[in-house]
Amino acid sequence: MKQQTKLVQCGSTIFVYDFQSRGNKTKELGFEQGFNGSITHMKRLLLTNFVDDRLLATFRLKMPLSEYEQVQERLNLFVNHLNKSSRHRTIKFLAVTEASSDKQQDYAYIHLITDIEIDELTIANDDISEEKEADYFKDIWKDELFIDVYSPEDLLETFISAYTKSLTSNILRQYPKSFHAGLKQPLVLWNEEAESFIKNHGLVDQPKYLSDEIYDELAGFVHVNEYSLSDTSSSMGDFNMFISWN
Repeated sequence: MKQQTKLVQCGSTIFVYDFQSRGNKTKELGFEQGFNGSITHMKRLLLTNFVDDRLLATFRLKMPLSEYEQVQERLNLFVNHLNKSSRHRTIKFLAVTEASSDKQQDYAYIHLITDIEIDELTIANDDISEEKEADYFKDIWKDELFIDVYSPEDLLETFISAYTKSLTSNILRQYPKSFHAGLKQPLVLWNEEAESFIKNHGLVDQPKYLSDEIYDELAGFVHVNEYSLSDTSSSMGDFNMFISWN
């Protein structure tokens, strides 16, 4: 049996997985594949790109299911408007769909987060007050919407809950459930490179948010440590997935 270490850096949040393996390194652990893997990857994208000390604008966009086939086009047009109104040359964004919870199920909500800070949304339009911003973007989206700023914990809870429901929704089965552009992928390091990262960043001296041992269907018993390089990092990370699915 060979000791394996896998490190996944998601912005300021770092996960370290230690386990024993009979062969060469496993590219993905069991919980990183299939249904659970989709949720884990979504959490890591959120942590890598949007969980920090910025006050990022988040939208909740209503859309009739009868028009959902045009969701990518409508999102692209909306983001293009955000480019202009915020004066951002490019925008990093992530959107997930949540099916309606009512019995009719004739509409869906798109949860959209960008890398635009809330006070920059309409910086190119000085005549638009904060009170009128929602109406301004509602006219662009052509339907009901809400604008908010989430804490890291609320952001993860909202987006992961919506994404999990969409993955199990019959009404959305044939449709895409997530959309993104410009996202940075988590950094993945193995064994010697992982150990060098741990040493160079002094992880053993950093506060350890969570530590646990889980049983993985491929790797067996895995010791997991979650570290933070910033006070703004969330301690929710992958561990909610462990609690929910193991």
